[in-house]
Amino acid sequence: MDNRVVQLKAAVISLLLMLVFFLNPFGLRSASEKYNEDLIIGFNAPLFPLEAQAQLAVVLLDEAFIRHYAGRYPVDYSSLNQLLIRIAHYQPKAVFFDILQYYPSSNYQSLWTERLRKSNQKFPVFMASIPHMDRSEYFQKDSGLRQSISAASQLSAVGWSDYQHYYPLNFQLDGKAYRSAAMDLYRIWCLSEPSVCPYSDEDLVESGRFTAPMIVQWSNQAAENQSDFAYLPEGVQCQPRTLKAEQSTLIRLYRRLQSLRDNFLALFHSGLSGEALKKSVAYPCPQVLTISATKFFQDDQAAKLRRLQQRLVLVGYGIEGSPDLVESPVNGSLAGVFLHAVALDNLINFGENYWHVPATIDGLGINVSDLIEGILQTIFLYAALYYRFHYLENSALNAVAKPHQHHWKGLIMALLAILLTFLCVLSAYQYLKYGPVNWYAFILILLTIIPTFLHQLFAQLMAFYSNQLTLFKCELLHMFYSPLSRMAKLTCCWSLIKNNKLILLALLGLAWLTGLVLTHWFYYAAVFLLNLLALIGFHDLVSRLMKGK
Repeated sequence: MDNRVVQLKAAVISLLLMLVFFLNPFGLRSASEKYNEDLIIGFNAPLFPLEAQAQLAVVLLDEAFIRHYAGRYPVDYSSLNQLLIRIAHYQPKAVFFDILQYYPSSNYQSLWTERLRKSNQKFPVFMASIPHMDRSEYFQKDSGLRQSISAASQLSAVGWSDYQHYYPLNFQLDGKAYRSAAMDLYRIWCLSEPSVCPYSDEDLVESGRFTAPMIVQWSNQAAENQSDFAYLPEGVQCQPRTLKAEQSTLIRLYRRLQSLRDNFLALFHSGLSGEALKKSVAYPCPQVLTISATKFFQDDQAAKLRRLQQRLVLVGYGIEGSPDLVESPVNGSLAGVFLHAVALDNLINFGENYWHVPATIDGLGINVSDLIEGILQTIFLYAALYYRFHYLENSALNAVAKPHQHHWKGLIMALLAILLTFLCVLSAYQYLKYGPVNWYAFILILLTIIPTFLHQLFAQLMAFYSNQLTLFKCELLHMFYSPLSRMAKLTCCWSLIKNNKLILLALLGLAWLTGLVLTHWFYYAAVFLLNLLALIGFHDLVSRLMKGK
């Protein structure tokens, strides 16, 4: 086949496949990206820093508080008033109520707004806001509850659109700038911790920073002594805390590797699918210290609650059936207030180096990460198709050709594809801060093209090992049908296995996979060592040790 025809054929097929990728048929690309994000965030959870845990706390208006103290849902203003008084006793840096109060729901409305005003004079108090509702004509003219709350406290955005499942920090609506709850609280933290926070107030407000939405990262490390502060369902316990701030760097690294191993095994055994995955890797306790509001009304809890001092406190509902729920890749379903808390945790740990959502390219409807992925996919597919049409099919048609001459070219192209993919993903993580690049799609692309590149090499290896295996079978059959004693046959069998590296490697691989399936690391590590001893020969090892002496 003419070289130009081959190039044209490969180019047309690659461009058609790239067009399908950009058109996103049936939403498959978007769905795979969300699934990929959840996988990476769950797998990366053990590596999430712990330093900001001491800065945050979530107070839940849970079932216990509603049953034993408030007596109603939504919680009445009098109970909220008493709760805020008790929280203020521990001198928090700021308090945010993730409770939407647009219409009166009980008596003592003036008592509640007066408490907000007094507390806001001591420390910032933020109330949840949906910007487009607060800007509506009805609430602009209303002189009731909403106007009283906005005058007595500070409003912080918790509702937005056009951001999918991502978390915006600074955004605009009808030309007016808004900050989300996490961004407002991060600003308060920076003002109170100027020696730790690298940004001035101007950097956070007017510099144009923090405009990219956040891909929220989650941790699997529960807060210290979390079980003392929250009520868990019967039979449920918080996951053991494997990392501590005071541990040495080596111990923390070792613990993180253990957690990564456990996460990988959970993903491996769940089959990476649906509810099985969520149940296998879900941790019952989130990373932020969670306190039941009931604890503030119990006299014996005062000493424990001193941990709230100088923390950023977020208050929200945490009851079953609540419409305000978020789905965490690590913890499963959680109260919506945790999304703001964990986004704030990300900001304190990473600053503006949080995982960004790549900017959308005007006119294409895709982001930069998708464009890179699409271009790489096109290049790889073109190279694979060109190699197939030019080398493999032409070699098959040409009787004089020697296909084995091209297998090294295929190997080089496969290695270059892997290296280029690795560099692109690394650049996106380290320099562009694009978060979980769709490595799942990259792996599928590589799995599609690499067999094409390595076709000739695989054929050569299979032919060689097929001959080796045939010889081994002949020797094994000859030995068992020979007139030797049973012990002599066993000795010959051991010699055959020991001297045939292919069989040893097969046994080694089988033992390794068996251990992985059983999840007993010590077991398959021991089997690996035993097979390694067989590989080098036990007598040879003893002789080497003797010579060493």
